[in-house]
Amino acid sequence: MSTKQHHLSPREEEVLQLMARKESLAEIEVNLFVAQGTVKAHISRIYRKLGVHSKEELYGVLGVEE
Repeated sequence: MSTKQHHLSPREEEVLQLMARKESLAEIEVNLFVAQGTVKAHISRIYRKLGVHSKEELYGVLGVEE
């Protein structure tokens, strides 16, 4: 999957990579030095841009086993 075709920002790409590694919300916060609300906002935009509504759907699009 090309993130460029979905117009993800560089930060959204970082969050997506961490999510693909199944890192928790708290782990993403620590890794990126941002607040929980910021991570949630990035995840919301990623879901919208990729046309998914859940982590399970996202894993399916990414080809990540649950």
